[in-house]
Amino acid sequence: MKYEITRRRFLAASSAVLAAPAIVTMVRPARAGTTLTLGHGAAPGNPRTVAAAKFAELVAEKTAGRVTINVAGAETLGSDAAMLTSLRTGALDVTANSQGATSALVPELAALGLPFLFENTAKAMQVLGGPVGAELVKRFEAVGVVPLDWWDNGIRHLTNSKRKVAAPAEVSGMKIRTPADPMTMDIFQALGAATEQIAFGELYVALQQGVVDGQENPLANIDSSKLYEVNKYISLTGHKWESTPFLMSQIAQARLGGDLEAVKAAAKEAGELQRKLSADKDAEVLAAFRRISAIEVTEVDREGFAKATASVVESRRSPSGISSPRSNRQPKAEALSAREHPMKSLSNLVELTARAIVWFARQVVIFSGIALMVFMTANVAARYVLAGGGFSFAQELPVLIFPWFILGGIVLAAHSGGHMAVEWIYDKLRDGARSTAFVAANLVSAGAFLMLGYQAYLVGEIAGIEHSPVLQLPNSVGYFALAVGSVLVAIVTLAVALRVLRLGWDHRTNTESGEVAL
Repeated sequence: MKYEITRRRFLAASSAVLAAPAIVTMVRPARAGTTLTLGHGAAPGNPRTVAAAKFAELVAEKTAGRVTINVAGAETLGSDAAMLTSLRTGALDVTANSQGATSALVPELAALGLPFLFENTAKAMQVLGGPVGAELVKRFEAVGVVPLDWWDNGIRHLTNSKRKVAAPAEVSGMKIRTPADPMTMDIFQALGAATEQIAFGELYVALQQGVVDGQENPLANIDSSKLYEVNKYISLTGHKWESTPFLMSQIAQARLGGDLEAVKAAAKEAGELQRKLSADKDAEVLAAFRRISAIEVTEVDREGFAKATASVVESRRSPSGISSPRSNRQPKAEALSAREHPMKSLSNLVELTARAIVWFARQVVIFSGIALMVFMTANVAARYVLAGGGFSFAQELPVLIFPWFILGGIVLAAHSGGHMAVEWIYDKLRDGARSTAFVAANLVSAGAFLMLGYQAYLVGEIAGIEHSPVLQLPNSVGYFALAVGSVLVAIVTLAVALRVLRLGWDHRTNTESGEVAL
């Protein structure tokens, strides 16, 4: 059964999952009504989209309706990196993700994307079906993720709006959008291009407005997202092959019990369909592009491109062979272990403090929200239903409680980076500059909240002279709430900044359980 899910439904479900206590279950058939969410970033009509729908259908069939898959495509649930974060926390159950984003979890996966390593998908699948694939499965399981299958993201090609490209030198000077994948970035920088990282959902507009000159993707993606409308030059570079890792969280796996094998079988069957559709689609799309006079398809000097990008392979060699493919722009969490990082002690202390504050903020939001609802409902009932004129204290308590409710929400937003979420600015920056800008903005924000807290404290001392007429509470309560809340927001904001400094840009909105040594 397939069910289209919206961002709002997903967030509501995520909140329920995150709020639920952890439970340990024995292996047994999944309970009636078990529902899993599958997220992916492909557009309608893409082989990934069709296969995801088929997977949902097969799961319902093979489990006799005990397991339902809700499919959310086209980046409805965020970027590939965001979906991986949700997968590891249990907020998302299954994802058909991208190799570049997934390599941040298992760096060895990026080796599959070495330039000109595979001529076609069949050869890549032979490798993944052997010891290499088995070892990758172990690496994924170590980070809480279960690979169900390796779908095909195809051989990737270059498109641009500037000129025909047949030789490596003709790429030089272009601005090329790549995913946030060090391997792909290195390939195009070796060709003399400047690389930009833009969310796939925003790529069409970025190409249309000239933010970047070109991009690289499989032909199926170029077709389904209509990128050919804004990039008329298509060069069949075939510079790399990529997988689409089809992943499930171990949290979701535990919920399936005896139905797990049926779900795995459905994933394999859907994977076979996806790979066939991808191969058929490539041939179909290429023939269609050649027939369109407005599009110029160019065969390239592949040997020349291979030589021009040989440095990418060499940079990943070790004396024993190809090393784990970690480039110079790897996340800081990979570059330095927690033991080696000079900010470990400070970062851990601030992060633990922030976690305690976030827990406190959640309780404040929950209980103050309930209190506001109860007091205001009771007052309305007393005044209009019972015609009793209302409760005198109900006029004062909401005024005293509301600041705590608002500040608790701000603390939670700060923890997720939401109060500094100006993604349209960060997307225009490269990785290092992006992290620097984010940290600087957080430091300014933390300083502003500390100043606000200090001023609120000073005003509160003066306001405390007067008291409310009914409950005789000091009028300083609201100001002191602002002062305390501002300090808490500042601490959480600093924790997010330190997290980015220590672990890299992708960790600004999430703290994994293993990142802080207790």
